[in-house]
Amino acid sequence: MSEACEALTQRRRDLGKSRPGWLVNMALAIIAAGAVVLYKSAITLEQAIIIALLLILIGLVAFGTVSSKKAQTAMHNAPIRVGPTKIRFSPEGYHMEHPGVTSLTRWSHIPDVIATPHGLIIVHSDYEYYPVEAKAFRDETEMEAVANQIKIWIAAAQTADADS
Repeated sequence: MSEACEALTQRRRDLGKSRPGWLVNMALAIIAAGAVVLYKSAITLEQAIIIALLLILIGLVAFGTVSSKKAQTAMHNAPIRVGPTKIRFSPEGYHMEHPGVTSLTRWSHIPDVIATPHGLIIVHSDYEYYPVEAKAFRDETEMEAVANQIKIWIAAAQTADADS
């Protein structure tokens, strides 16, 4: 267990190293340049404060953008997303197996399934779905049969939820 904790700590430490140190250096340079400009120019203190606040806002937006992209990359490269995924359909729901992780999504939480020429789409919401490539099936007929069976399971799960 301690080895797993140490590995997680090291991974977080490595992710932390990629934080944008350039942003801090840029902020210090802007502050220094702003102080020189304020000293050498005829702008008022109020104008200098407004300019400084605008520069801080720009810096925060830049930092947020960089951090967001780092977080997206970290989530995309998470160990749960790496490696082969096996999917199994049953009356209970669909089971997904990744190396070291097994999950079950019950049909009561799935509103629809759609068969397309490219594969099966398990719809979770208007904006979220799980695709299953067509090559996972022997042919289009098998894919259509699986989609029809899933629709039956979804209807049964929704009926069972309405009864309870």
